[in-house]
Amino acid sequence: MSKKILKIIIIVIIAIAFIMGVMYLIDFNRMKEGKEVLFSTWGFKYAPIVNDVKSNEIINTKYSKTIENIKMELNIPNEWKYEEVQKNEENDFYKYALKLFKNSKEQYAMLCFYKDKFAVCGTGRETEDIILNDGSKATIGYYDGSTNWSDITFYEGTQCIVVLNYGLVDNDAKEVIEIIKTINIINNQNEYSFCGTITQVEENIFFVEPDENEKIRKSADKVMVGKLKIDTNLKFEVGERVKITYDGDVMETYPIQIKAIKYEAID
Repeated sequence: MSKKILKIIIIVIIAIAFIMGVMYLIDFNRMKEGKEVLFSTWGFKYAPIVNDVKSNEIINTKYSKTIENIKMELNIPNEWKYEEVQKNEENDFYKYALKLFKNSKEQYAMLCFYKDKFAVCGTGRETEDIILNDGSKATIGYYDGSTNWSDITFYEGTQCIVVLNYGLVDNDAKEVIEIIKTINIINNQNEYSFCGTITQVEENIFFVEPDENEKIRKSADKVMVGKLKIDTNLKFEVGERVKITYDGDVMETYPIQIKAIKYEAID
């Protein structure tokens, strides 16, 4: 074997050893940091550490409660705790309450189902609307310029349900807003429906002309309906026939407004 060939073989061996060494160091450092290896475990017994943040995003408690004929559902992240607060002599103004807290029981949000309609004081109050995951709207109230919310109301659903803030600030207060966005309020007693024809379609709403024989037609010949985040066979096209199921409340504007529960295309 000539010296030139031997020199080439030695260079190749050194290059391979260098590359293998770099690969080993990369995987060794990744194993130390709990990350997945890129090339090999090199004979070590190893499994990557589960990412806790990712787990927190996935794991939720699906909470459900029915009060009289109204069912409430929401997702509660696993780092948040909750307690049902029973009605007593001191708390006889509501039928039911749910306490949500994270780090301290002294700082919490309270979801209350009042006996009567909830009302707020307008002095020093500012509001903003948010869209819930089911497509309905809730209103967040702030007082005296505070960046931390005071209350969340659901006037499109029921005026008896409210969320009150008892000392939550900054990120904890914001996290509760995200929790409340998952709420679904279902009125099982007052479900009404009518059939009609779509006459106009916009980005988040569409308009329906009820059939002549429908009871809701007595209020107006045009109904404004918000688009829900639900599976539906509707194509949202002008002239399409539709059946709308709603909670029974009618806002006497023109067009009249309702809170739809579901809708479907019909022949």
